[in-house]
Amino acid sequence: MEKSETVSRLEKKINSGIWVLLVDLQEDSFLDMLCKRLQKHGVRRCEVWHCCTEKQGYDNTRLLARAEMEELLSLYRLYEFSDKVTVISETTQYGGLINYVKNGLFTPEEMVDAILYGNGDHGKEPSR
Repeated sequence: MEKSETVSRLEKKINSGIWVLLVDLQEDSFLDMLCKRLQKHGVRRCEVWHCCTEKQGYDNTRLLARAEMEELLSLYRLYEFSDKVTVISETTQYGGLINYVKNGLFTPEEMVDAILYGNGDHGKEPSR
């Protein structure tokens, strides 16, 4: 079976050391906050792939069609193939941190900080 263009694109990003966040949420406000937090923490080697509306002013985002997101999520759920991919979703399988936010235990900002902390230096430029 031949790989789709979306899967090939993801593979190239992973192989080049780019950290990809798959954001399967429909909340534009979360996406705005996430991009601002990534910038604040100096995360540059990272792309946010999402299904929200097209975001202006953020170079590191990629708008996916729903079918593309489903394909990538299915592939990831099957293999959990890379530490260079992080899924942020409300599904029961990947909803852990989102549930903390929904129940008032974390703010959305604290959730993003936890993701960044748990992933070490992913997305940051190597020090010279």
